[in-house]
Amino acid sequence: MEYFDGEQIKRGRNLVRSIIFIVLIVEILNIVYFTLTNTLENVLKQLLYLAIVVIAAYLFYKGNKWTGYVILLMLGQNILAGLFYLLHQAGILLAFNGWLMLILTIIVASVIGIFLGGSDSITAFMKYQKSTKPR
Repeated sequence: MEYFDGEQIKRGRNLVRSIIFIVLIVEILNIVYFTLTNTLENVLKQLLYLAIVVIAAYLFYKGNKWTGYVILLMLGQNILAGLFYLLHQAGILLAFNGWLMLILTIIVASVIGIFLGGSDSITAFMKYQKSTKPR
């Protein structure tokens, strides 16, 4: 059996919970925004997206590290979509012909990968969650 540092696991659990909380808040705000401004079809798409995020968040908390990448990329997509909307409204995005979006998306995905891959506390928490038996 593997030895786990209690403090590192607590930090990892807090980081995982914080990530899940932030992603769920952003998704709920998206649903509220789409409910107020768009058609029923877009609201239903956002509700389906929220269900996928909730399932991924649950799996992430249970120790599946790959779902952490998925939910953080979903969060990054929402943040970038808001940023691109603002840049498009200001007329700045039109001058770059889509290259700015591609570069920013690659940067965000790289930062997310480094954050999750380099965090020892998240890795320790994931290993701890995988090693414990379901209750």
